[in-house]
Amino acid sequence: MGKFYWLMPNVNNLLIWMMSIIMLLGVLVFNWKAETILITYFFETIIIGFIHIFKLLATFLFSKSASTETGKHKTSDIFQIPFFIFHYFFFIFIQSTFVFMYLSFFIKGIKDDINVLKNYHFLLQQHDMQMAFISLSLFSVAMALKNFFLPKRFLHTNVKKLFMQPYLRIFIQQFVTIIAGFGILIFNMPVALAVLLIVTRLVVDLALQEAAKNEEFKKVFVKYLAQSQNEKEIKKVEKQVETFLNE
Repeated sequence: MGKFYWLMPNVNNLLIWMMSIIMLLGVLVFNWKAETILITYFFETIIIGFIHIFKLLATFLFSKSASTETGKHKTSDIFQIPFFIFHYFFFIFIQSTFVFMYLSFFIKGIKDDINVLKNYHFLLQQHDMQMAFISLSLFSVAMALKNFFLPKRFLHTNVKKLFMQPYLRIFIQQFVTIIAGFGILIFNMPVALAVLLIVTRLVVDLALQEAAKNEEFKKVFVKYLAQSQNEKEIKKVEKQVETFLNE
């Protein structure tokens, strides 16, 4: 496989492969609708947010990497957690309003209004949506346990550093999902595009996984994301990637 060795299944990326296989089986064997895959990846934003709250709490309570030179946590650190909850979920509310406006064109039962909870409730009544949502929730929890809680990474970070961690993943995830969503809406090939979305997400997640443990791969990955040879720009992207990979 040469330079594409990181795409091969192994112990480190087994969970990522399992989740992608479940999604593919859902579409190709269990007849999940293409929009189910699309919406499930939007739901991932919410799941990641709830998991991140527990990461912040664990970090505040147990971190040995305090925010001050005296080795103590700032009192203000605890207030960053409710601020994250408000900031992050307000972002999800605004995003959901636009997403449901878009989905209302081709999913009966979705309303083009600001009552996003009603739309989420409607979606979770669908059997294939329930199966996909439960699968993704279990996968996300398992990944958080494997990469953050069991290795006790909360001992060696701080709330301020961890605060912005989810946003790079959300940006990549939403960009890929929105592009696929437009494809499903415009072209009459929903199953093919759903499979393409799953495979694309698989490749992105495998690349992020490899970047987390391979310094040389990370440098190449950062330069690709930066799309620039400017050292200052590369350093900026590298810092963002470092924060994200510390999960």
